[in-house]
Amino acid sequence: MYANIVFPIASFKSFIYKIPPHLNNDIHIGCPVNIPFKNKITVGYIESIVDHTKYKGKIYTIESIYKSKLTISINLWKTIVWMSHYYIAPLGLCIKSAIPSVYFKNTSQRKDLFINIQNRFREHSVLIMLTAGFTPIPYKIFTITSGINDISFPIFCSQFFHYG
Repeated sequence: MYANIVFPIASFKSFIYKIPPHLNNDIHIGCPVNIPFKNKITVGYIESIVDHTKYKGKIYTIESIYKSKLTISINLWKTIVWMSHYYIAPLGLCIKSAIPSVYFKNTSQRKDLFINIQNRFREHSVLIMLTAGFTPIPYKIFTITSGINDISFPIFCSQFFHYG
């Protein structure tokens, strides 16, 4: 069996992928899947499932079903397809506009960066607050950053009254 896959990009093309036998029962129209695309694993959505294909080139295999809480109901899928036809828009972009953006972003890198910055801020809070008094950066930025990073109130107040 084969699946026509669309990506959440501005393209009217769909791509044919082979469905591995162990996924035959789990895959359905609108199902997000992990597939190789442009030398990396990408999330695509099944547009249709066919038994045979006329395509004679190299056909890649679906890696796995995308592991998330995302499921596109049949009614939502019909609405997305209608939207694509009515507005003459790529199906992938219609999927992207209908699904919350949290499913398309890799937030783990951002989260790791924020935690790293937060740990550094906590580690050097006194030094940062001392620096705040001598820089042209508005003190409000340091105040907000201190609140976000849970700088202890006594440290903040001691620096505020010293330089504020």
